Amino acid sequence: MRVISAAWASLGAGGRLILHSMPCSTAAPASSNRRRRAPDDEPMKLQHIANGSQDTPLIRLYDFGRADASMLHRVVDDLTFGRRNQVPLHEVDGIEPVGACRLTLAVGGRNEGVIEGPGGFTCTLTREAWGHIAYLIEPFCERAEPGFFQYLDQTSSITLLLSVDGGW
Repeated sequence: MRVISAAWASLGAGGRLILHSMPCSTAAPASSNRRRRAPDDEPMKLQHIANGSQDTPLIRLYDFGRADASMLHRVVDDLTFGRRNQVPLHEVDGIEPVGACRLTLAVGGRNEGVIEGPGGFTCTLTREAWGHIAYLIEPFCERAEPGFFQYLDQTSSITLLLSVDGGW
């Protein structure tokens, strides 16, 4: 089966922004953000790296395959299309926090990026920006090979990175 996906925005009547998307996969909708995992199917890792590189600090999502990328795409689509206003990513089945990293994805009136707070990190972006991030995730739904990575957001001083094998 060939998976085809796309996300785009257009202006509708009265200048209203209309977000369009085709799902990254034909799997179950993300409203539950739950999927059954095989016993040997390792979850995507979620990690905060404070220093050690010119690109730090950053939040890294890594160690994943196409199915995990599709799951993440569905979560971001939920934010893009208003099915959810926030998602505690560290609680999503299929994502394993490393070192108790907590990241909540949230919709806001402006792009703030990743901000550290007392309860962990929050990445707050507009629905339009979440739509762009869904677009950036799509290639990983088709092909998640070692060495592939993508900066998802660099709005704030903390970068959000997606990396198949953890490198960048």
